[in-house]
Amino acid sequence: MNKTTLPMLFVLACGGSEQTFSTISPAMSVTPPEQLAFDDTIKDQSSTAPLYISNAGLANLEVSLTLNDDAGVFSVGEETQWTIAPNDTMTLDVTFQPNNYLDFEGSVTLTSNDPENPEVTTALVGTGVSAPTPALCLDRTAIDFGEVAQGSTALEFVELENCGGADLEIGLVEQTGSGSFSIQTDPTNHLIAPNHRLPMIVAYTPESESGDNATLSFPTNDPDQPTAQVVLLGNGGGDIPFPVATVDCPENYNPPGFVPLSGAESYDPEGLEPLTYEWSLAEAPSFSVEAAFTNPTEADTDLFIDAAGDYVAQLVVENTAGVRSAPARCAIAGMPEDDIHVELTWDGPAADLDLHLIENDGEMFERPYDCTWCNSAPVWGASGGDDDPRLDLDDRGGFGPENINVFKPADGRYHVIVHYFDDHGDFAITAKARIWLEGSMVWEGAKVLERNDAWQVGTINWPEATFGPLLDEPEAAPRRSCY
Repeated sequence: MNKTTLPMLFVLACGGSEQTFSTISPAMSVTPPEQLAFDDTIKDQSSTAPLYISNAGLANLEVSLTLNDDAGVFSVGEETQWTIAPNDTMTLDVTFQPNNYLDFEGSVTLTSNDPENPEVTTALVGTGVSAPTPALCLDRTAIDFGEVAQGSTALEFVELENCGGADLEIGLVEQTGSGSFSIQTDPTNHLIAPNHRLPMIVAYTPESESGDNATLSFPTNDPDQPTAQVVLLGNGGGDIPFPVATVDCPENYNPPGFVPLSGAESYDPEGLEPLTYEWSLAEAPSFSVEAAFTNPTEADTDLFIDAAGDYVAQLVVENTAGVRSAPARCAIAGMPEDDIHVELTWDGPAADLDLHLIENDGEMFERPYDCTWCNSAPVWGASGGDDDPRLDLDDRGGFGPENINVFKPADGRYHVIVHYFDDHGDFAITAKARIWLEGSMVWEGAKVLERNDAWQVGTINWPEATFGPLLDEPEAAPRRSCY
């Protein structure tokens, strides 16, 4: 702050004793002086604009503020009185938070000890607007494949365009009707940015000459079109009733584990039963290596999910006349229930890699501090096992995955290490690790390793629930088995 002090001036009139004084006083300047306008602001959100109050005088400026706001949408903070030194400027942040889709007006009145300009009123104006929304635009809502020979395949596509101003979310695509149609590029769980397009390619392979029809339905976050549909027709569309596959399955499951699935409610409208069942996996996380069905041709089966992430299982049933249903699809979120969930995979079919989770100041292969293949369930705490780690998967020959979990960790540091135990002829491989904390993936990385390399992946800090990766290059492991 710059302070300038000038002497009081006086003048003696000629021939007399009359004195003239010049007064030292503050001078208030406000920018903008008349109106502070806010950009259009989304309802219930806020925007901030500055009001500058300057003192161009030679004495301290004493300022007080009065806010005039009948709607209660403007605010200026708790302080309403300030002292501003000469040649100094104060910034007042004014906030606008509309509670409706209206034009709002208010004002601030600044009262000061400026003798020439004691009061300044600045108008406040702003408009509440709705948030941008996504909008699904389909270039067509029906696909007619025309005449296609039995056993041949024809391809068509429909373009999904986001005509709105926010990301468009496409949910699980479901199909009813004939199973002779199949989706080649599945938009399930895709985001489409504003003014972008996503083609959905559909194939038609007729199994008979009687004609086929089906309907694709998918949920979106378009407020005006929460469910979109595309009708599929082939060889005239046909009018026979098709068998119907249904799947009963949970939406979430804690990996690794076996997810129970049932297609027992599937049926044929004409009673052409018993049905045959065909389970398949339409989508799995990139870290999944061993996901599979225990009974892929039975009505009831279990899906083994080995890694965290999103899975889509589907069931097709066929009646005794050889007519197949449209696939019934089931989305399963493989969401870790454990607060710490660490995963490891690699790209060698024979190599044996091992995951380690080491408590605080412990060392590699030191009991009980290192949870690994030779110490898979160590005792670390005293809370009934909730703070003890578990090696739930130990893969000894190719690809993985391996994972270590801690349900409710004790406060401390947990070090993640990957050890290339034996190559079995795979030589150099690429290892990948993922760190999940409190149900969310916080880090993913990869490293090229050679036999007996120890990759110091990083450290989990608890209760902060943070992960710090290490950039050091791998070094030879100090040991190869538990103490």
